[in-house]
Amino acid sequence: IAGQQALVSEGESTGQGLLPAGIRSYRYVVDWGDRILVGSTYDIATQQYERNKQVLAAMMNSLQRLP
Repeated sequence: IAGQQALVSEGESTGQGLLPAGIRSYRYVVDWGDRILVGSTYDIATQQYERNKQVLAAMMNSLQRLP
């Protein structure tokens, strides 16, 4: 992502944290040098998860690091 190291992950909540069990998430974690950039979307009933994944991927892949 913008020439930086990044991790993309997709998972499902267990219910042992803030989210109820079974909520899928899609997340980007980008090493931005002195900071970490995180972008994520969740599979909530009122959301379009597959579309949101595509939108998030497009957003993250269009990032540019300015000097």
